[in-house]
Amino acid sequence: NGEYLQMFGVVLSEIGQEAVGEKLLQTGIEFNISNPARYQIYALWLLNHNRKESGINNIKKALSLEPLRTKEYIAMMLLNGLSDEEISRALPAMVDTHVFFAEYLLLSGKEEMAENSYMNALTYAENEKEVSPSIFFKIYTYYRNKKLYEDALTVMRKAVQKLPDDINIRLSTAVAYEEAGIFYKAAEEYKKVLLLDPANVFAQKKLKKIQ
Repeated sequence: NGEYLQMFGVVLSEIGQEAVGEKLLQTGIEFNISNPARYQIYALWLLNHNRKESGINNIKKALSLEPLRTKEYIAMMLLNGLSDEEISRALPAMVDTHVFFAEYLLLSGKEEMAENSYMNALTYAENEKEVSPSIFFKIYTYYRNKKLYEDALTVMRKAVQKLPDDINIRLSTAVAYEEAGIFYKAAEEYKKVLLLDPANVFAQKKLKKIQ
């Protein structure tokens, strides 16, 4: 039982048998290799023993198994003294982890680093089988609110490549082209929306206005 092995390992470590304790922590992972908690427990042990890089590597393995809990892991890493740069290194190459990290950075007032994390998320989206449309909308909304329309358009172009049949993605892409001043491309996107949804009133009105 991976959990029991690790619990025993922690106890042995606390009474001075660190080498044996660590071996049990590692063995706990081997017997429960798909459980993120096993990597997390070992990572915390490593951080508490001043072995930061090994700890970061194990956090990365844990996060790859449950990326939607990234916010909790960020909090854990902050409580254990990791810097933002070190937290960034602990993130696997996955969309969700980098979007959550960007949101944390924005709350901390670190916009440049947040934008880098958003761009990383977009890059990783190309390799993931399924990506929620909400991910693209989060990044698109950030750039749109800052009136960085070219960047917002870049986001939606990638969204269309990933989700070509999503009507809301198509509509937002058309709007992004409009706001970037590329009206002929906006018209093309509105026409594609109408192919998917001929009764779409918004697309009909926008297309009539552009033409």
